[in-house]
Amino acid sequence: MALVNTVVKTDDLNGKPAHHERTFTYEGKTYRLDLDNLNAGNFDRAVERVQKIMERYVSVATEVKPEGKGKGKSASKPADSEAGKVRAWAQEQGLAVGARGRIPAEVTEAYRAAQG
Repeated sequence: MALVNTVVKTDDLNGKPAHHERTFTYEGKTYRLDLDNLNAGNFDRAVERVQKIMERYVSVATEVKPEGKGKGKSASKPADSEAGKVRAWAQEQGLAVGARGRIPAEVTEAYRAAQG
């Protein structure tokens, strides 16, 4: 006995057989649509119109790069070579700082202010 499974994509708008997939991002979220020929054409034309309108705004806007993990260092975080000095200074000042682990930002800022 032979078994044949058939997958039929349907247009997300009208339920007819879909032959096109469109992916787009809006407000930081990514979406996917399965569309038939007519709706795919309508979608593409709508995107073209929006792109033409957006060119005016993009031409004067400032590009913002997404913030990722591990990019750059916080201004209040001491460099590894500085951490020992911050800990020693904090202990001399009577501030509670552990021998290991994260140094509170306030302590690092106070150390830097004291150094001039």
